[in-house]
Amino acid sequence: MDKPVPSARPPRIELRAIAKHFGRGETRVDALPDVTLTVRAGEVVGLRGTSGCGKSTLLNTIGCVTEPTSGWMQLDGEPIYDGRYLRRDLRRLRLTKIGFIFQTHNLLPILNATENIAEAMELAGSGHTDARKRAETLLDYFDMHQMRAYPSQLSGGMAQRVAIARAIANDPHILTST
Repeated sequence: MDKPVPSARPPRIELRAIAKHFGRGETRVDALPDVTLTVRAGEVVGLRGTSGCGKSTLLNTIGCVTEPTSGWMQLDGEPIYDGRYLRRDLRRLRLTKIGFIFQTHNLLPILNATENIAEAMELAGSGHTDARKRAETLLDYFDMHQMRAYPSQLSGGMAQRVAIARAIANDPHILTST
């Protein structure tokens, strides 16, 4: 497969014939057909389609949560997949370059709002004080005055605001929402 020629400003997401299949033989499900996609910095792309058409599988593939079956993928100018993952530290990639917003907030129940955000930043290498300060700044931006509230004490909308703040806390270049 021909790989794209690098440019001075590479796309944030570039997929070439990315496919994902589950199962084998008669039980095989083609969750993603050969998908080719380019998304540049500043572009917003929405996915729509019927249930089961592969939207979540595509986002999980871009987020390096689901390994493709075949194809080529580059994220933020770095080749990530070419028939196999080319990078060992996918966790670090997800922490620093990809922000995830899930349908359910997935907040850690033992951490308050500020701590849920700061934890993601500390895992990516931020110091404790800087992480808490940025978390509080983000919560203030999202008009969340319950910075010390635990997820069980938040409404669904408030918990989702915390989850969005957590997703953008590390200034990811790629933001996905499922």
